[in-house]
Parts: sequence; structure tokens; C-alpha cells
Amino acid sequence: DAANGEGAGALADYAVLLDPRARRAGGPKLPKDGELKQIVECAGGRWLSTVPRGVSEELWPNGVLVIGCKELVEGSDRIATRCIGALSKLDAGVLAGVVEPPTLYGAVLAKTLDLSRRNCLQLPAACAHVVRRA
Repeated sequence: DAANGEGAGALADYAVLLDPRARRAGGPKLPKDGELKQIVECAGGRWLSTVPRGVSEELWPNGVLVIGCKELVEGSDRIATRCIGALSKLDAGVLAGVVEPPTLYGAVLAKTLDLSRRNCLQLPAACAHVVRRA
């Protein structure tokens, strides 16, 4: 069981949050929030329906993982600007990374999460302070 580390899942010790703008940004089609919540919880993560004010070291010591899309962090439109603004207001060190849905699904199926540069979306400098350091 998850309590003794067996089958804890790829998202154990992470909180996962869907940026709601990801549904409007033209990225990949996403399951409904209830289905995403089930996927996250089955992989050992904690689903967040709202952006947290800080890190809960007891509930998610590895930080918050945001499900987003490239258009949200690399775009120059109003939606991207709002997303970057919201991410930059997170407390320092709370953000584990921003991943696209295929990366999240692959991690869940492989039962391992790789948050290397090639798997996380690159955030602008305005967000650098909120990213957790390994």
C-alpha cells in the first residue's frame, strides 16, 4: 500500500492543479476535472481545485505540479499573460513544474515522474523564483 511506499504512484507527495486556462488555450483536449482528479489520486497525488497560497510540507512535500500547455507559458496573448502572472504570484519554491497532459499521463502509466527540462514547460524569468530546486 501507499503508506509503506509500495505502489505509491508517480504523483506521491505532489499536489496537482489544472490551470483552467488550459481548456481555452487551444492545447490538447482534457478530461473533465472529476476524471483528472481520479487519475491524480490513483497515482498517489493530491488534487487541488484552487491555487494554494503556500506549500503544505505534510500534504505535498514535493510541491505543486501544474497541468498546462505550451500556449500558456510561451504565448504572448492575453490568456498567456494572465497565466504567467498567476504563476509568478505563487510563494517561492512551491512550483514543482508545469507539464502538458501527455507528460502527466505517461508518468502515471510508467509509475515514475521525470521533471527534467525536457519534460517540463519552460517558464519565463518572471516565474523563476516560484520553481522548487532539487
